[in-house]
Amino acid sequence: MKTIVFSGISIHKGGTLKIFRECLSEAARVLTPEYRVIALVHDAKLYDAPGVEMVEIPEASNHWLKRLRWEFKGFDRLARDWGEIELWFSIHDTTPKVRARRQVVYCQTSFPFMRVRPRDWLYDPKIPLLCLMAKHAYKQNALQNQHVVVQTHWLKEAFARLLGVEKEKFIVFPPQVKRTMIGDARSDGEFVFFYPAFPDSHKNFELLCQAARLLEDKVGTGRFKVVITIDGTENRYGRWLHKRWGEVKSIDFAGLQDLEGMQRLYSQANALVFPSRVETWGLPISEFLPTGRLMLLADAPYAHEASAGAENVRFFDMEDATALAQAMEDALNGGQGQPNPPVPYDDERVSSWGELFEMILAPV
Repeated sequence: MKTIVFSGISIHKGGTLKIFRECLSEAARVLTPEYRVIALVHDAKLYDAPGVEMVEIPEASNHWLKRLRWEFKGFDRLARDWGEIELWFSIHDTTPKVRARRQVVYCQTSFPFMRVRPRDWLYDPKIPLLCLMAKHAYKQNALQNQHVVVQTHWLKEAFARLLGVEKEKFIVFPPQVKRTMIGDARSDGEFVFFYPAFPDSHKNFELLCQAARLLEDKVGTGRFKVVITIDGTENRYGRWLHKRWGEVKSIDFAGLQDLEGMQRLYSQANALVFPSRVETWGLPISEFLPTGRLMLLADAPYAHEASAGAENVRFFDMEDATALAQAMEDALNGGQGQPNPPVPYDDERVSSWGELFEMILAPV
């Protein structure tokens, strides 16, 4: 049997884990009857993929240097025992140095395109360090890939410039969003702005907190509430946010939520606010879009693409708290956004893992 290898040894949480789980589950269903499928993972217990051979490499999940050592040296040593490899599919951004008939990489982080600010080093040095390292690590061996998979058109354009890879090699595979919106927005007189995110420094919570304080100073308390899914204990950035803006009465530090809690907060929100400085997609935008309610979004490429087709969108400068406060005040006074029409892209696109596997394994 021909061998296919999926590598994702640093993946162990969040959206990247969800994507890798979906990938291996579909590989188990459609590829294992015909291929020997091997997955290099952090922890095999995180996956349900019968028939896929799991190789655990746990030490690489929390240290970039260890991961790179495996990517550029260790993987090839492992591969020598597996004979000829038909496809090596790297699920997490870098292109390992291995011998395989075909290589494909899934670029699913946007950190190489974030402008690092000096205070980012204070909140969580790993993020700006990752931004700087990623630009160089992604370029290594990039031209070996037959295809580069990305989630959005804007990432296709950005990675093509960064990696020096022809645009024809890119496949756009948008996230498949399960929409489970329930209930109606609050109508008791208090307007609810909702921002669901983990307190990583690029999420730009401070802009929303500044805007909330400005708006509270102007209109007082009781007219609006800003709900954020942190409680100030998660990390250094979260503690700084709570220390600096914890006394703002209009901000509800609601903490991390399970699925039921997220559905409840989505259903109560009158408007979504999403000020993140950079994203591959912006999943909450897709989850909130079907409600038709107002979305106040950072004026950034990811937000324009994720909200395409929405009827009620207003974009703001992600570095201007006063502009965001004004947009929030307009919402309190009944103001609405504008339609963001769909954009017809001419990308090579797929809509499922099965379609993707078929494309990258097509005879050449």
